[in-house]
Amino acid sequence: VVTGDRIDLLAYQPGQPLEEARILVSGLYVLEVSGSPSTPEQLILLVTYEEASVILYCHANGFQLLPLLQSQGG
Repeated sequence: VVTGDRIDLLAYQPGQPLEEARILVSGLYVLEVSGSPSTPEQLILLVTYEEASVILYCHANGFQLLPLLQSQGG
């Protein structure tokens, strides 16, 4: 993951299979990455107010958030 990538953000409940994860928001633009591209420690994402509200709600209610790098292919 590097600056300029786009990611989908998935949410799932801890203890549940990852197959239960669902897309929370899609196509988020990565503004900044802390750490190495292969193991980022922190991502700063460009989000709308509505996307930020959904992310905050899920985080506050115990969901785990999983970033998924979007394919660059067509």
